[in-house]
Amino acid sequence: MEHVVHLADSEQGEIAKQTSLARRLNVIDRWGKTMTVVTAVIGLGLATAYLYQAWESPNPGPNNFYRLNTPAK
Repeated sequence: MEHVVHLADSEQGEIAKQTSLARRLNVIDRWGKTMTVVTAVIGLGLATAYLYQAWESPNPGPNNFYRLNTPAK
């Protein structure tokens, strides 16, 4: 990977390569930002659902199959 920006007219091939690389990097960066936002929204949704469930049932106890299907004494 070169760390030089080519600007001379004699370097048209290199300029095209660098332009193409810059566009690909911008696309990758846009995808990264989009995935960050999507992950944050999903995380907030999960946290909201968890907190709502905790609010509705503040002391749920162990919810297992045996306890739910045992006749009351």
